[in-house]
Amino acid sequence: MKTITQISMQTHSDKHCNIYLDGAYYCSLRLETVVENRLKVGQEISTEKLDEIQISSLYTHALDKAMGLLSKSSKTEKQVRDYLQKKGFTLSLCDKVIEKLKEYRFVNDELYAENYVECYKSKKGKYLIERELKLKGCGEEVIKKALENVEEDTDSAYEIAVKFLKGKEKDKKTLSSVYRKLLSKGYGYDTCNEVLDRLKDEE
Repeated sequence: MKTITQISMQTHSDKHCNIYLDGAYYCSLRLETVVENRLKVGQEISTEKLDEIQISSLYTHALDKAMGLLSKSSKTEKQVRDYLQKKGFTLSLCDKVIEKLKEYRFVNDELYAENYVECYKSKKGKYLIERELKLKGCGEEVIKKALENVEEDTDSAYEIAVKFLKGKEKDKKTLSSVYRKLLSKGYGYDTCNEVLDRLKDEE
């Protein structure tokens, strides 16, 4: 059991309260929910019970928040969960919302990864795309499947190099900068070397 040590109104909302258990922030609840369940400072309560209270009262609200986020652009499961947790929803409620979103395919990491690769494969190298998808929460198998048929676009890497070189001398120092630029864009060593060879041949 835990003890409710503080119930405070949120600074940006007069309809929501922050609930603290044993001195640490635990979750956010609507003021009407706090009143209806007669929650008060000093009261002993289990985290399971508090999760149950939040889920029953805030599920629709949390789902609406998630749908609002997804209406702007597609997101991974991790991105939606992180967003909801920042809004004060418990992990249990986040899981329940994610489960519903996945059921209706509003959240689908495989489809997200495929679309992301399709959008950026001509602008970034495979290694950078892989790193970015990992940061967005896609699993290794999901990323591997999305990238398995993607060939590194040397022409795109070349275009990036040409744009970078515009107005500059093609000296050794500048070409080294081009090489680092392409690496930062996620292109492999073979592609970087091929582009540099192409640039040198043009001289």
